[in-house]
Amino acid sequence: GQCNEYMSSATLLNIVYSATVFYPQFNSPINTTTFSDRIDVILNISLPGYAFCAAFQSGYSLLDVYQIKQSGFNALFTTANTAKTISITGLNPSTRYDIQCFTS
Repeated sequence: GQCNEYMSSATLLNIVYSATVFYPQFNSPINTTTFSDRIDVILNISLPGYAFCAAFQSGYSLLDVYQIKQSGFNALFTTANTAKTISITGLNPSTRYDIQCFTS
């Protein structure tokens, strides 16, 4: 006779994950002050880094953040949790704008 051996094995896998944010986040809502030809954007971000902002005609569909970066309005935050102002200039006083910002 022939004996067949049956073996069984099991593995228990426990996966734990967490999200780590490596880019600065806005600490508070973006505040703005409007002038006839510019908008001052007051930002406070959670980590050192850059903030970029742009003004787009109201209702404009933003394709990607490169359009914001391309506008050239930015600020370097060398310390966390510090307020800075980005002035978006060259605006038309009779036009409505939406402000878009991002950090990196």
